[in-house]
Amino acid sequence: MQIIRAIGTGLVGYVVYAIGSMLLVGLVVSNSTILGVVIAVIGLPVIGFLAGKVIALSDANHGKIIGYIVSGIVLLATLVNIIQNLGSEPLWYKIGTILLVIPAILFASRGRSSKQESPEEGPA
Repeated sequence: MQIIRAIGTGLVGYVVYAIGSMLLVGLVVSNSTILGVVIAVIGLPVIGFLAGKVIALSDANHGKIIGYIVSGIVLLATLVNIIQNLGSEPLWYKIGTILLVIPAILFASRGRSSKQESPEEGPA
């Protein structure tokens, strides 16, 4: 049951990234000025953070591992996109995806530790 939950969590995390990225590409391509760059630089980490948070909240015990897996899938898909020149987004956007989204997914998917921390004792 945990494997199914982990796979589902990874899929949901990737879908959150994919939908956010598609919406953001539409804004970036329509604003081919400096505004498009600003939108991308702000939006890419936000999308990655949201995807990572969804992963962390869905599976607190394996969120970090699933975050690494989803980040690897994003990296692989982006590299294939660069090599095959797929998609309408410019090259800087694809490189920004690698540099901004993947660290945001990894940061946000860390989540909370399931271990209970003991309260710190002050000086007696």
